[in-house]
Amino acid sequence: MATGACEATLEGHSSSVQWAAFSPDGRRILSASWDKTVKLWNVATGTCEATLEGHSNLVQSAAFSPNGRLIVSTSWDKTVKLWNVATGACEATLEGHNWSVISAAFSPDGRRIVSASRDKTVKLWNVATGACEATFEGHSWSVTSVSFSPDGRRIISASNDGTVKLWDTATGACEATLKGHSDSVISAAFSRDGRRILSASDDKTVKLWDTAMSACEATRESHSGPVISVAFSPDGRRVVSASWDRTVKLWDTATGTCEATYGELAHCSVLPDTAGTYIYPGVRILLDERGARYALDEHPNMPVTADRPRFDISPDGAWVSKESRPILWLHPELRSNAFAWNTAESFASLVIGCSSGRVFVLQFLLI
Repeated sequence: MATGACEATLEGHSSSVQWAAFSPDGRRILSASWDKTVKLWNVATGTCEATLEGHSNLVQSAAFSPNGRLIVSTSWDKTVKLWNVATGACEATLEGHNWSVISAAFSPDGRRIVSASRDKTVKLWNVATGACEATFEGHSWSVTSVSFSPDGRRIISASNDGTVKLWDTATGACEATLKGHSDSVISAAFSRDGRRILSASDDKTVKLWDTAMSACEATRESHSGPVISVAFSPDGRRVVSASWDRTVKLWDTATGTCEATYGELAHCSVLPDTAGTYIYPGVRILLDERGARYALDEHPNMPVTADRPRFDISPDGAWVSKESRPILWLHPELRSNAFAWNTAESFASLVIGCSSGRVFVLQFLLI
């Protein structure tokens, strides 16, 4: 943190890495990837110690248990898996969500797991038995992030419905709904004392909330793109945020001052050119000028029809829609009245002529 320099690059995944985390003792790193695997890395040597394979679709997130002996992973195959760190074996597969599982976390005592899904629910699982103890319902859109409070008595969930919800783990009751963001909330985190919550949103802001009052204490505005991840430092004095503007920012919690900007991060989020995968709903993709192939945001259980989907551009030019349903947000640089569609047997192409003189081509797989 003193210099912000990159000390090592861990290579081995064959597709986008969606999540990374240190083990409790700091000796290992796990990474979750859209190549359907979780990898375990040795921090000292930078070598890959194990590759955990078993998910049948993209892996979205992973986390260590508090004692570092287990890993939990979530996937677009609608499951949560528990892995033994020492052996690399999958000890349990938790099934119950009916859509992609986006996030999961262990309780502080390691006895429970909470998971968040695109099916709009949060589920609470017993680690020992693998049983689902409770399902929390209340969000009106996909749940993007979930975590326990430090004392394990509460859960926070962030959603594409633009809210953060606070749940009582004992009763399952929603204690509070934090409203204030103007777009999807992608990440939320408790402070170590549990008195504050951070939230990161597609509206390009980070908000600081008081849990007792359920009130927004501050809004941090500095990123030029959607903010996708946020966390407190262990002492709570600093906040770190990551954004699709290709930067990571370090903030002073008390003053709101941005102390440092690191990066650059990837400017474009692209799915593998593989049929049968699904784009994360509500994601606002900042495109570069390369032709990029995207899969449609499609529910796995939706019936397939012989009719070709009808695509269009919203009246304000901000969205690509399918059957009048928004599926892809367009960066302002891509908005234009000069566009054309071409639908083939397996994909649809959108050609956009921009005021800058550049031409963008997007292809949507018809899956």
